Amino acid sequence: MPHLADLLVQAKADIERSQDIEALEFVRVEYLGKKGHFTQQMTALRDLAPDARPAAGAVINQVKQEVQ
Repeated sequence: MPHLADLLVQAKADIERSQDIEALEFVRVEYLGKKGHFTQQMTALRDLAPDARPAAGAVINQVKQEVQ
Protein backbone atom coordinates (compact mmCIF):
# COMPACT_ATOMS: atom_id res chain seq x y z
CA MET A 1 0.00 0.00 0.00
CA PRO A 2 1.41 3.43 -0.92
CA HIS A 3 2.79 5.69 1.77
CA LEU A 4 0.54 8.64 2.70
CA ALA A 5 3.09 11.24 1.61
CA ASP A 6 3.31 9.56 -1.80
CA LEU A 7 -0.50 9.49 -2.06
CA LEU A 8 -0.69 13.18 -1.25
CA VAL A 9 1.91 14.11 -3.87
CA GLN A 10 0.24 11.91 -6.49
CA ALA A 11 -3.25 13.24 -5.70
CA LYS A 12 -2.11 16.85 -5.97
CA ALA A 13 -0.37 16.08 -9.26
CA ASP A 14 -3.49 14.37 -10.61
CA ILE A 15 -5.61 17.36 -9.59
CA GLU A 16 -3.22 19.75 -11.33
CA ARG A 17 -3.33 17.65 -14.52
CA SER A 18 -7.13 17.55 -14.60
CA GLN A 19 -8.30 19.36 -17.71
CA ASP A 20 -12.05 19.37 -17.04
CA ILE A 21 -14.73 18.60 -14.46
CA GLU A 22 -15.00 14.95 -15.50
CA ALA A 23 -11.28 14.39 -14.99
CA LEU A 24 -11.42 16.12 -11.62
CA GLU A 25 -14.37 13.96 -10.57
CA PHE A 26 -12.43 10.85 -11.60
CA VAL A 27 -9.54 11.95 -9.37
CA ARG A 28 -11.94 12.60 -6.49
CA VAL A 29 -13.44 9.12 -6.78
CA GLU A 30 -10.02 7.49 -7.19
CA TYR A 31 -8.70 8.99 -3.96
CA LEU A 32 -11.77 9.73 -1.82
CA GLY A 33 -14.42 7.35 -3.12
CA LYS A 34 -15.84 4.23 -1.50
CA LYS A 35 -13.01 2.08 -2.90
CA GLY A 36 -10.50 4.93 -3.09
CA HIS A 37 -6.95 5.08 -1.83
CA PHE A 38 -7.78 6.88 1.43
CA THR A 39 -10.66 4.52 2.19
CA GLN A 40 -8.26 1.62 1.76
CA GLN A 41 -5.84 3.30 4.15
CA MET A 42 -8.60 3.66 6.74
CA THR A 43 -9.59 0.01 6.28
CA ALA A 44 -5.98 -1.02 6.87
CA LEU A 45 -6.13 0.56 10.34
CA ARG A 46 -7.72 -2.63 11.65
CA ASP A 47 -4.36 -4.35 11.15
CA LEU A 48 -2.68 -1.96 13.59
CA ALA A 49 -2.49 -2.32 17.34
CA PRO A 50 -5.54 -0.76 19.01
CA ASP A 51 -3.47 1.92 20.74
CA ALA A 52 -1.88 3.00 17.42
CA ARG A 53 -5.15 3.36 15.50
CA PRO A 54 -6.25 6.81 16.72
CA ALA A 55 -2.95 8.47 15.81
CA ALA A 56 -2.77 6.75 12.43
CA GLY A 57 -6.39 7.63 11.70
CA ALA A 58 -5.73 11.26 12.55
CA VAL A 59 -2.80 11.38 10.12
CA ILE A 60 -4.88 9.79 7.35
CA ASN A 61 -7.69 12.28 7.97
CA GLN A 62 -5.28 15.21 7.89
CA VAL A 63 -3.83 14.13 4.53
CA LYS A 64 -7.34 13.44 3.22
CA GLN A 65 -8.38 16.99 4.17
CA GLU A 66 -5.45 18.39 2.19
CA VAL A 67 -6.68 16.56 -0.89
CA GLN A 68 -10.28 17.67 -0.44
